[in-house]
Amino acid sequence: ADDTQTDGTLVASEQSGGWTRVTVRRRLATGDDRDVAITDAPLLLQWCYHGVDSFDTGDVHARAGSLLVNFLSDAVLPQPPPPPPPPPREPSSGPATPGRVVAGDGRLRLSWRMVDATRVAFELECATTGYCAVGFALDVTKKGHVAADMWVFWIDDATGQVHSVDTYSDAPAKPAADASQDIETVSGAEDGGQASYTFERVLSTGDTAGDVPLPDAPVLLQWALHSSDAYEDGEFHDEFGTVLANLLSSESVVDPSSTDLAADPPPTTGDAPASEPEEAGLSGAVIGLIVLAVVCVVLIVGAVVNVLLVKHRQ
Repeated sequence: ADDTQTDGTLVASEQSGGWTRVTVRRRLATGDDRDVAITDAPLLLQWCYHGVDSFDTGDVHARAGSLLVNFLSDAVLPQPPPPPPPPPREPSSGPATPGRVVAGDGRLRLSWRMVDATRVAFELECATTGYCAVGFALDVTKKGHVAADMWVFWIDDATGQVHSVDTYSDAPAKPAADASQDIETVSGAEDGGQASYTFERVLSTGDTAGDVPLPDAPVLLQWALHSSDAYEDGEFHDEFGTVLANLLSSESVVDPSSTDLAADPPPTTGDAPASEPEEAGLSGAVIGLIVLAVVCVVLIVGAVVNVLLVKHRQ
């Protein structure tokens, strides 16, 4: 909780290359019962960070740690032993190999793998430096924006900050952010006019109002791209599409418009398989012969009629 008395002074702050640097000034002893006095003795420095600016909403940090420091000395302090490693995750019940979807003529790619029995890791690649959205709905008969769990990503052009928003959409408009943000953005980067994001989500978040559980069955995967980071301004996407996919399987699904990535090239070694008879070519030849025969009959009939007319005049 925030202190009722603020005893630190922000001197400077900046963000560059994905790093944030903050300079703060504070007295050694503030007189505030909620502050810890800085003394010439070891203190346990605790740190944490998160991928989004969601401190006010109560999001738990992505990484955390601690170490011993003496702020009034430059001596190197012995550090406590590292914490025990986390227990091993349950064996995955999902695919042994990652699954993927390629859509929009290759302008959007989504791959996934099971981290453990309850969590999926995704990698999203988008051919844009604006916002990129992907989501899914259980009703595969609809077009999109119907009971859809959607995730929106972008990277701030000025600061390099990676943004992610867990949303729910039930109308063709800007999806509203969930009260509970249940995706964990691991990383994001832009390079050469493209952006890539990695993130994780549990299969069932418990958020019945804003999330859809991930089933082991085909879902209506929905995606959208925009040329700018204007998601928060409500700008509608430039490109969008849907495709059926099972996000817990190792299948590879390619949008029919993405023919350049539809399959691996055929092997170039070995004897070529015997080609099938070209039925279409034979049909074309037969049709040509029929047309020629009709023309000949017409010419013959015309000649006969002409002869009869000449005899009649005589």
